[in-house]
Amino acid sequence: MTREAFGQRVMALEGLLYRVARSQCVCRADCEDAVQEALRRAWQHRDRLRDEDTFQAWLVRILLNVCHDQARRARRVVPMEHLPERGVTDAQEHPLLDALNTLPPELRSLLVLHHVEGWDIEALSKLLRVPRGTVKSRLARARQLLRRAYDGEGSA
Repeated sequence: MTREAFGQRVMALEGLLYRVARSQCVCRADCEDAVQEALRRAWQHRDRLRDEDTFQAWLVRILLNVCHDQARRARRVVPMEHLPERGVTDAQEHPLLDALNTLPPELRSLLVLHHVEGWDIEALSKLLRVPRGTVKSRLARARQLLRRAYDGEGSA
């Protein structure tokens, strides 16, 4: 894949990448770092992409892996005395986003990819490397948890 083709495809997917990363990362800076690292890894390993038609799913898979790596590192590293003060985030301004952020990251990204980005069950199944039924049950579980979190926020 040429530099120009890679750049064009990435620019076309920019919004998707940031929405997926935002569904995984709480902090906007972490989201931006994850997207940048995913793009770096994709560029570095672009020769491993067998079918250019699967570029979008391949790039999203890399991004999800980067987000999971960041989360794993963050759990091990952050000392309590160095935690930043929590300011008002985008999620605190919107009850639905606040409820979405209460979900586990894998369920958040699944909801975003399916309901916001319009990915079908088959595409999600291939991306996550799980059967279609597993995707459907995870989506149902995510919707159920989101409904509970949203109703809990609305009634408080």
